[in-house]
Amino acid sequence: MKHPALQLKPKVAFFSTQVYDKVFFEKYNSDFGYELDFFETQLNEQTAKLRQSFF
Repeated sequence: MKHPALQLKPKVAFFSTQVYDKVFFEKYNSDFGYELDFFETQLNEQTAKLRQSFF
């Protein structure tokens, strides 16, 4: 049996996301199963808190 930490899915956050970005990354992520979050907003000091759910 694998160690529980090895069973966690990697999480990836994308900022400044366009529709075509989401379509592309979701298509190719199907082989990997990462947890993807897409934000339309740009990454800056104010929006950086959106990624806090990744820790």
